[in-house]
Amino acid sequence: PPSSRRGPPLHDGVREGGDRLVQLLLLNLQKLVHGRGGPAPAEGPPRPVPFLEALRPHVRELCVETLRLERKRFLWQHQLLGLLAVYSAPHGAAEALFFLLALAKTPEEL
Repeated sequence: PPSSRRGPPLHDGVREGGDRLVQLLLLNLQKLVHGRGGPAPAEGPPRPVPFLEALRPHVRELCVETLRLERKRFLWQHQLLGLLAVYSAPHGAAEALFFLLALAKTPEEL
């Protein structure tokens, strides 16, 4: 086990439950982001997604965590960054890519 682990080891059922919960959250966010579409003239602006709104100021920290390449976490974080990039158009993708490239220190991270 890595030395950065905090607390007692997790029971497999807890780990699987957490994995399932994160997958469901990402699936729901994907539906919300891609179901928003562009603003139709009669409908006004697309509805905000509060979870992603709260993450918008933390793109750099999310990129730092993603570059740690820990277990399944970095796959979830890549998905989350992708959804945040689409949600935060037109500048969200460029901002995330900038941080990922600027903060990467190894070929694996790139």
